[in-house]
Amino acid sequence: MRMDINIRMRTCVHLTLKKGLELQQVHIRYRNMASSDDEEDLVVVVTTATTTLIAFYCQYFLEKTICHDSILSGASHVDEVLNGHDARCQDSFRMEKHVFLRLCDMLKEKELLRHSNGVRVEEKVAIFMLAVGHNERNSILQERFQHSGETISRHFNAVLDVIVALADDFLVPVGPDTPTEILENPRFYPYFKVLHIFNQDLSHKLN
Repeated sequence: MRMDINIRMRTCVHLTLKKGLELQQVHIRYRNMASSDDEEDLVVVVTTATTTLIAFYCQYFLEKTICHDSILSGASHVDEVLNGHDARCQDSFRMEKHVFLRLCDMLKEKELLRHSNGVRVEEKVAIFMLAVGHNERNSILQERFQHSGETISRHFNAVLDVIVALADDFLVPVGPDTPTEILENPRFYPYFKVLHIFNQDLSHKLN
C-alpha cells in the first residue's frame, strides 16, 4: 500500500557484535521520505539492514575457522608415545609405560574416570601429566592435544579431582618406627633421624 502523506522518518539500527576486542556498529538513517517511491525505498532500507545484520552474524558466529587443524590428534599423540620407546613415556608423562597404563586402568576400574566425547581416559591422564610434569601452559596443551582451552582445563581438573580421591589408597601416615631402608643405610639415617624423633614426639602428644 502506497503512502499518501509525508513521513519524517529516522531509522537507526545499531548492531554491536563483540568478538574478542572487536566491535562492529551498523547505522542506517533515512530522513524525509516523501516521494512517490516511499514504499519501495522503505523496502530497500529494511532489506539492506536485514542483509547487513545477517552478514555480520554469519561472519562472527557461523563462519569460524578451525584453529586446531593438525593431522596428529591428541589421541594419536598418546598412542604414539605409548607404542614407542619406553623412554618416551618416561620423558613425556613422567612415569614408566606400565605405571601409566596401570594408573589409567585403576581409574577406569574404580569408575573415577571414563571415556567421554571422543577423549579417552589415557588422553585425559596424559593432559594432566604434561601439565604438572612439565609445567606446560594451557595454550601449549591445546596445540599438543588439538583441543580448546576449555576442554583442556575441564579434563585437567577432572583428573586432579580423582587423583586427590586416591590419596587414602597411597598415602599412609608415618608410624613411630624408622623404616629399615633408612635405619640401615648411612646415607639416609643421619638426615632422617631428626625427622624420626619429631614424629615420635608428635605421636606422643597426639596420643
